[in-house]
Amino acid sequence: IVGIKQLSVTLEGMANHAGTTPMNLRHDALVGASKIITFIEHCTKHDALDTTVATVGKIWCFPNVTNVIPGKVTFSVDIRDIKEEGIERIEQLLREKIKQVSGEHGLNYSIDLVGQSDSVKLSDKVISAITSAAEKLGIKYLRMHSGAGHDSALFTEVTDVGMIFVQSIEGISHAPEEDTKYEDLKRGCDVLVDALLDIAQ
Repeated sequence: IVGIKQLSVTLEGMANHAGTTPMNLRHDALVGASKIITFIEHCTKHDALDTTVATVGKIWCFPNVTNVIPGKVTFSVDIRDIKEEGIERIEQLLREKIKQVSGEHGLNYSIDLVGQSDSVKLSDKVISAITSAAEKLGIKYLRMHSGAGHDSALFTEVTDVGMIFVQSIEGISHAPEEDTKYEDLKRGCDVLVDALLDIAQ
């Protein structure tokens, strides 16, 4: 299960009238934020480990008025990887970029840690039971890491843990369109039952 680091980044410039403030005198927090956000995507694609992902999922813009230059922007950053160095690499690049962009646009900035969890390795014993059950039932499977956080990560401190995923239609997750075929749900349940019986013996 991947490790996760979540940050909140705030950029503060100066709110001013959109029509009366010359472009060269602006301290636009949203322009600065947009440069940083697009940088996050670029560096995660080109300068990170293959297993690293990063997302900006929330953004707050103040005063959020059509004819006012944004004076303050806060946005979230979610960085994930199964390897700690992957997370550290993106965070380092991000902090350097925030400092650079803030200097160029005359912005003040702050970076706050919102949440953090370490990556967790699941039990080889349980995974072996799951894969053996799938093979016995003639069900195709793919061994993979989880890019999402799960409650099961907490149980690794007290017992052996493994997870079974069943495919969502078109891979959609955490969206209203998420759906899974009944046949795939049944296959997952069948594998679970066989794996539990194997482990219990």
